[in-house]
Amino acid sequence: MFRLLFAKTYDFGIMLKYKLDHVIEDYYVAKDNLFCVADGVTRERLDGKVFSYPLSLEEAVDINNNYPNPSGASKASKIFVDTFINDVQKQEVVNENAIMNCVKRANEELKNLNSDRSIDYGVEDFYCCVAAGGVIKDNTLYCFSIGDCKIRVLDDDYNVLFDTTQSDINSSDEVIKKPSEYDNIDDANWNWNNIEYRKYYRKEYRNNTIRKQNNMSCFGALTGEEQAIEFVNTYIVPITDKAKYILAYSDGCDSFMGTKENRKVVIDNPDIMAEEKHEKTLIIYKRI
Repeated sequence: MFRLLFAKTYDFGIMLKYKLDHVIEDYYVAKDNLFCVADGVTRERLDGKVFSYPLSLEEAVDINNNYPNPSGASKASKIFVDTFINDVQKQEVVNENAIMNCVKRANEELKNLNSDRSIDYGVEDFYCCVAAGGVIKDNTLYCFSIGDCKIRVLDDDYNVLFDTTQSDINSSDEVIKKPSEYDNIDDANWNWNNIEYRKYYRKEYRNNTIRKQNNMSCFGALTGEEQAIEFVNTYIVPITDKAKYILAYSDGCDSFMGTKENRKVVIDNPDIMAEEKHEKTLIIYKRI
């Protein structure tokens, strides 16, 4: 039997350091045997500049002055998680199909969220998120993931027994070529710092099932689009006697999860993550 040991969301480290209020785009619900964490996809700054994580008080104030608040990413995270949790609780039978159907239902709610908006893939991009969640039942973990939210099962020595996988395809040597309609942009400026580049990347690479089928760079996010579901992975994980911990977390925790020594430190004292620059959420279940 597992019990909920810990669950918390942390803001950017610099915001916590200077006690600044900032819009939180992670959201989670964790109950006795049911959990879900979502990470809202970062919005464009209102001034058109590229977003970067603040590392100083000046940068933190600048972000707060130029970032959407309220944020559509926060709305997407909350709607997705709450819908998934509520729907799972209504299931008479929990299995892999039930988990996927609950994910689809929650994604449909994000379609409703975006339905009256004019999407331009820039400031008016989809309100969306990535997520991971599941149910612990009868010595089995039924779960899902999309994007860089993760679930891990660890033994009592903090070794990884199970790890979710990303369906995103990252090809580091693939160059995003500039289409002819962007000839007015210098080649030297065709990069992530240019908002037109970012808009093109989201439009052509996110939830692109054709690129996925052809093993080309692409990534998934829960936008409300039907094709987003093609990037959702589901799992049936037997919880053996070796399993001691079940973790669910957003990508801000990644730097603390690389070694079993680091995982032990975090499980023993999760607040050690607070000063790290990223927003992050961690949920921990422990066998009792």
